[in-house]
Amino acid sequence: MEEYILNIKTSNRFLTAGTLCGVHIRITGRNGTTSDWTQISTAASYLKTVKRGSTVQHVLRHDGEDLGPPIVVGLKLSTMAIDIWYCDEITIEYENKNYDFPVYDWVEADELSVTSGEGKLPQNETNDVIKRLRKHEVTSNIGKFQWSVPTSNDLSWGMPRHINAETFVDLPRTFRRNYDKFLSIGSSGLTVAYNATANLLRGLFWNLNTLDDYRRLYTHLGYSDPCFIDDWTRDEEFGRQVLTGVSPLVVKRCVTLPEYCKVTDDDVIKELPTDCSLDEEIKGGRIFIVDLTYTKNVERNVDSKTGEPFVCADCLALFRVNDVGKFVPIAIQLTPDDPESIFTPSDEYYDWLLAKIYFRATLQSSHEWHYHFLNTHGVSETFSVATLRCFPRCHPVFKLLQPHLKTAPNINTDARVLVIPPKSLVNKSNHLSGSSFIRECFKTFDISQLDIPSMIRRNGTDDCGDLPNYHYRDDAIKIWNVIKDYVSDVIRYYYWSDKDIVNDYELQSWARDVAVEGFGWQDGNTRGAPENIVSVEQLVWYCTLIIFTSSAQHSAVNFGQREAYKFIPNAPGCMVLPVHKRGEGSLERIMSSLPGIRVSSLIISFAYSLSEFTQNEIYLGDFPERLFSEEEILEFQFLFKRKLDKLATEFKRRNQDLKYPYIDLMPGRIPISISI
Repeated sequence: MEEYILNIKTSNRFLTAGTLCGVHIRITGRNGTTSDWTQISTAASYLKTVKRGSTVQHVLRHDGEDLGPPIVVGLKLSTMAIDIWYCDEITIEYENKNYDFPVYDWVEADELSVTSGEGKLPQNETNDVIKRLRKHEVTSNIGKFQWSVPTSNDLSWGMPRHINAETFVDLPRTFRRNYDKFLSIGSSGLTVAYNATANLLRGLFWNLNTLDDYRRLYTHLGYSDPCFIDDWTRDEEFGRQVLTGVSPLVVKRCVTLPEYCKVTDDDVIKELPTDCSLDEEIKGGRIFIVDLTYTKNVERNVDSKTGEPFVCADCLALFRVNDVGKFVPIAIQLTPDDPESIFTPSDEYYDWLLAKIYFRATLQSSHEWHYHFLNTHGVSETFSVATLRCFPRCHPVFKLLQPHLKTAPNINTDARVLVIPPKSLVNKSNHLSGSSFIRECFKTFDISQLDIPSMIRRNGTDDCGDLPNYHYRDDAIKIWNVIKDYVSDVIRYYYWSDKDIVNDYELQSWARDVAVEGFGWQDGNTRGAPENIVSVEQLVWYCTLIIFTSSAQHSAVNFGQREAYKFIPNAPGCMVLPVHKRGEGSLERIMSSLPGIRVSSLIISFAYSLSEFTQNEIYLGDFPERLFSEEEILEFQFLFKRKLDKLATEFKRRNQDLKYPYIDLMPGRIPISISI
């Protein structure tokens, strides 16, 4: 008689992880023989066996044809069960050796079978039982995790494809948020509602008469001023926020002025070194541009108070690094092809300040819908759905990517209900339609835009000497390289040659699902996503890109929103009056152009909710789910964490010398996946 000692761990992260139903288990051994089902719990013994967060020991004895070492564990609930159960992992002791079986999934109506924690490529699998199980699991997943099928009238038309779920309750249970995230999301929602309501009620008794009055929209709620409150009108602070704020990829080295830019030497002569022309500065690589004129193709939202469209300046700005190394603006053009809409630091104070406010308002929309939602949230969900559909849980690429992708469909489903729709409060508090902006940007989206080191080189912002104090660049490239090292270690452990890559049919199906069904589903344009993976190096690049996007890049563009957006004049989400002409700027004009209490309150509230970390957040480099069991991989994970800790020390030391520390890419502040 063979004896197997099982330690069965039930999750503590989900409120309903435990079960009142009988849990049954069976083992398939290396010899191909399967034990009978044995019950490890009943409703009567629930409290001591499958309670949430518990670990239960169960002895399975098999009397019959030898099983040998366990290779598959089957789990199911009682036949009449209407309950669910979330199992973290099962460890089996057999003949003085431990075998790990990572589960980290829900057991529902159907039987759930899992293999041991060692990753294995499909072409190298020799056991017929596991071959059949892998094939069955993928077939089942394709039915379970279905792509959305939008029509031209649907919100998601013209966007990256996502999971087929209209609301949170339609999601496959795999994507449901855990208990901590449920509490955090609920708390954030209540905070949004409370703050907005409180400000609206106070708005019955006071008005916004000065720029400083906007502080009252958050200080009376107990929130502190942003760190830059005393400097926000200064050009150096304006440049700092553009260069290394929440939209750090908008800056490009100016090679030539676009046709619609009408800035001339006469406009900027006072902003350039003596005897230098604008053309000479451009040829010398010393002029940088932020071009936001692509917003001209995006639908404007309507101010529900006035019934008039909000105003968004289709603007651009020119910058240079001054003699003390500060990145400062030298000109802002608020309307394409219109020289009358050009403003410079030499203009009257309020003319120049209002031009900067219009520019920051447009940049806020570009950040929110383009760089934040589309280029992190949207694409990460596409990767997530394809990963769940195409890989069995024993595939090493699944084990590598899943921790970074599993939460995106959840938060995005909420966004498609509460944030992006035309009538949502978030969308209506922005001057540009979220859905229209996302569609416009997806037309020109390419997967290479997620390759951050490459993007920085293409933007011409990679030279630390020409562009100092670009802390996002410096930190992002270092984190990218640490992720790449970890990914390379894991991938090369399993794939010894390019031939191994080409022969992995599960990997090739995944690549095609991402490219064709995820990005190219509507027009056949796969947007640079490879339909086939042909080399180890390419797979390392692709997985690095995916992990960085869903962790570090999202952190860089998300968690600084509260600081950047709570003082509305610094970066309003919308403007009310048309752009001004030279000489029209005044405090009164600025106050009349900025949004009122209602819209401002919504902007502040959502900036706060989006910048909140959840309770017991999992950060990059932490692996609470032990999906891998090989000692070598666990060592790679340890080294990954150690390298990140070393970077954290380096960044902290750098920040000590900065007036405003750059913390958005501190490793200890980078969640492992997108959950807010």
